[in-house]
Amino acid sequence: PAGLTINATSGDINVTTSTPGTYTVTYTMAATGGCPVQTATTSVTINAPSVAPTGATATQTSLCGPGSVTLSVTGGTLGSGTWRWYSGSCGGTLVGTGATLNVTVNSTTTYFVRAEGPCNTTACASVTVTVNTVPTVSIVTSATTIKPGQPAILTATVSPSGTPVQWYKGAVAVPGVTGTTLTAGVTDYGTYTARATTGAGCTALSNAVTITAEATSTVFVYPNPSAGRFQVRVYNAPGKLLYVQVYNSFKQRVYQQKHPTSAPYTRMDVDLRNAASGNYVVKVVDSDGTVIGADHLIIVR
Repeated sequence: PAGLTINATSGDINVTTSTPGTYTVTYTMAATGGCPVQTATTSVTINAPSVAPTGATATQTSLCGPGSVTLSVTGGTLGSGTWRWYSGSCGGTLVGTGATLNVTVNSTTTYFVRAEGPCNTTACASVTVTVNTVPTVSIVTSATTIKPGQPAILTATVSPSGTPVQWYKGAVAVPGVTGTTLTAGVTDYGTYTARATTGAGCTALSNAVTITAEATSTVFVYPNPSAGRFQVRVYNAPGKLLYVQVYNSFKQRVYQQKHPTSAPYTRMDVDLRNAASGNYVVKVVDSDGTVIGADHLIIVR
């Protein structure tokens, strides 16, 4: 074979090569003294030492909960031997062999790799895969249907405790709200979720809670008493045209304004700062003239 040198003297065979492998050597003795040619065959295995790896890598070194990663050897040279992977310590618990290895990681683990063979065992290189805690978050609400003056209080329960929470209404983040509670009023109908995210970037989304309007025939006027500026809300189907009318104690109409509605309790603002102090009646009328409801109002100066 290429690279193989054989010297035979005094019955000894010296084999010299720089190429590792298994070689077959045949020794032939010429016929002498009436004896026939004699042939003997043997195998010679030439091993090569390995060079220690310079490092080890993983496709991910930070996981959110258990997961699978691929480990790889970097640098070094494998001679006549095998790359062996261990956990716990160099030479600790064998987890597999090869230049690459797929492993399932259930908790933070340091993996060690070295070359082992008949010539030598190298030093180890290592890589640590961290398994981070995945948070949990769930939300409850004090009410799922609300009306003016009676908001819903949404509360998030988060683990681990102290994990930051971002509230969402639909797919849009609720601005300016931090912490584990959120107050939803009549202008905030919709479906809410909360997302918890740890410092390691592990995240979880809560269950969804939907807040809707509570149907009632009450006309809500507030603040009441007022200095003349107040708002009116009444339950109605969005898209209707409503009229707000105000009557004084003499049953004289002193105010009327139409308001298109876009929500069950659309805010309708009234400005009566020029009206005299006293008792008033606020009526809400639909476009057909039907009175939806009424309430008393006190204006004070």
